[in-house]
Amino acid sequence: MMLASPAYHRRSLAIGLSLLVAVGASRPATSAPVDLTELSIEDLMEVEISTVSRKAVRLSEAPAAVHVVSRDDIRRMGVTNIPEALRMVPGLEVGQVDANKWAITARGYNGLFANKLLVQIDGRSLYTPLFSGVFWEMQDVVPEDLDRIEVVRGPGATLWGANAVNGIINVVTRDARDTQGTFLSASVGNAGNRFATARYGDRIGSRLFYRVYAKHADRGPFRRDNGETAADAWTIDHGGLRVDCDITPADALTVTADLYDGDVGQTYSVVTAPEPAVRSTFDAKGMFSGGHVLSRWKHTFSNASDVTAQVYFDNVERRERVLAGTVNTFDFDSQHRLGLGARNEFIWGVGYRLVRDHFDDTFTVTMNPKRRSTSLWSAFAQNETKFLGEKLRFTVGSKVEYEDVVGGAVEPNMRLLYSPTSEASFWAAASRAVRTPSRAEADARIATDVVTLPSGAQGILTMVGTRDYRSEVLLGFESGCRFTIGDRTYIDVAAYHNRYDRLRTLELGLPYNEADPAPYTLVPVTLANKLAAVANGGELYIEHRPTQGWVLRGSYTYLHVDAHLDPTSSHLFSELVETEIPTHQATLRSSWTVRRNIELDVQARFVDALPGLGVDRYAAVDARAGWLVRDGLEISLVGRDLLGANRYENRPSYSSIVPAKTVRTLLISLTWRP
Repeated sequence: MMLASPAYHRRSLAIGLSLLVAVGASRPATSAPVDLTELSIEDLMEVEISTVSRKAVRLSEAPAAVHVVSRDDIRRMGVTNIPEALRMVPGLEVGQVDANKWAITARGYNGLFANKLLVQIDGRSLYTPLFSGVFWEMQDVVPEDLDRIEVVRGPGATLWGANAVNGIINVVTRDARDTQGTFLSASVGNAGNRFATARYGDRIGSRLFYRVYAKHADRGPFRRDNGETAADAWTIDHGGLRVDCDITPADALTVTADLYDGDVGQTYSVVTAPEPAVRSTFDAKGMFSGGHVLSRWKHTFSNASDVTAQVYFDNVERRERVLAGTVNTFDFDSQHRLGLGARNEFIWGVGYRLVRDHFDDTFTVTMNPKRRSTSLWSAFAQNETKFLGEKLRFTVGSKVEYEDVVGGAVEPNMRLLYSPTSEASFWAAASRAVRTPSRAEADARIATDVVTLPSGAQGILTMVGTRDYRSEVLLGFESGCRFTIGDRTYIDVAAYHNRYDRLRTLELGLPYNEADPAPYTLVPVTLANKLAAVANGGELYIEHRPTQGWVLRGSYTYLHVDAHLDPTSSHLFSELVETEIPTHQATLRSSWTVRRNIELDVQARFVDALPGLGVDRYAAVDARAGWLVRDGLEISLVGRDLLGANRYENRPSYSSIVPAKTVRTLLISLTWRP
């Protein structure tokens, strides 16, 4: 399936943006943002989340390490994309590789192709089967339309399936009822950063609500080692709609649709031809485009019982110098929640996913086969039992999956929650999760470097995927507590012990000759599962409200990994498992409503060194000042890396992408909510 050209999409979105701006402002106004600095600690404990249990539960009742980035957090820090918002989450590792690529995960094993974190928006998976991770530069959102970001640190495979190994990020957008009227925003900054957003919401009758929106973003480049401008600037245009309808008092329907296209610059260092066999470094621009349509229906039988069914289709096309391809995904998911008496609540569901892809080869990256269709069948069941009234809750469940390429997997889970009072809760969990092989791990051949053989001849070092690669396995044990001290302080603590088995290794093989497209010697590095590891860590989050209108938030994260390589392995990068993670991380954030119409937010963060990747420890400060000029009109000034940038945050351990150094950015924004 081929999409329309990027130029066509840009013209369409530009026309849509103009039409949205022209829509009459006399329509119902968008509701004003809620200032969370005015909420109490008790209100914080009552915040509802849905990721942990596939149902709405209060934060105080979540038997997992969970953190919520609220709509107000997103607004007050001047967030322009999802990775920027994730920097506020304790326990997450967020580092930029260059201006348009991020390494994001929880509890270790981070990198450009981090593959142990499940990310979804409104129930739609952002996972790419190419490398079992996320193309973060393609996940453009309108920050004003985000309701919250729920982050669960730790395994969640029982409910969400394979690849929810180290955590889950669930991005939840706002109901169309809450985005009525016209919203306009424009931002401009240094380094070529420019953003424009327009959104319009209305209703048809008393039951159907909708919004349509368009967004354009230009993001500027980082810097090279020599101080010159890197080739990593990127642009994306994005438009779409959301419809929410109460069909009957018991039936609700949600429909979302998006269309986007963009281009992304980067610097490669790869082998592009066998003769002459030379590793070349060059700049190139890639193109991407795609879209999705999602429909979700929910029928409520009673307060204790409901059924939900969701279906979506997602299309992604990406064309880069080293690889081009298209991925189409069809996904169906359903669940039934059923109360069994006063003490038990049972949730079960089934799902099906079909992924079809097609890749065009280059010498650098080839896929065999070029086309592949993969079916994934799944079913899950989970039961929660309450004891001692509702003070003690025991949850047990499992998910079963079968993929026609990888085979079957069973992912059980047990969780215990004890809430002696409304101000305190203690929890513990034991889980098994798997990470299934990606398309590249099974079928790719990637020319990475030119090496000199003992004979003096040259060979091309090539990573070779294999269908013998098995799913990675995690056995995770975690516990934690959350409680309040008085009416001003909230504390959340979590600790974990993770045991990984069958982790990826790169095994050096014997050279052999290839004749296509020209004669050369191939030095294979074959993927295998000969690494085990143990990760121990802890996370602390504290929120304190010294006075009304002022909130202080602090977090600290510790992580230590011991890796154990099989004696028969010749793994080339065994030391990176232990040294590509930050042992210590800390953040401190202040949100101060100076006056009713003036806000000041500052966040400082410290990230320890990544010695295996040659990345030094660093400290950074971001800030935002907001001024509500009058009702509906707001001006804000956002600064990032105010202490100075010019640093690496992450380097790919074995990738063709050349990293770049960060730059200090300033952004001034004008927002209109008439």
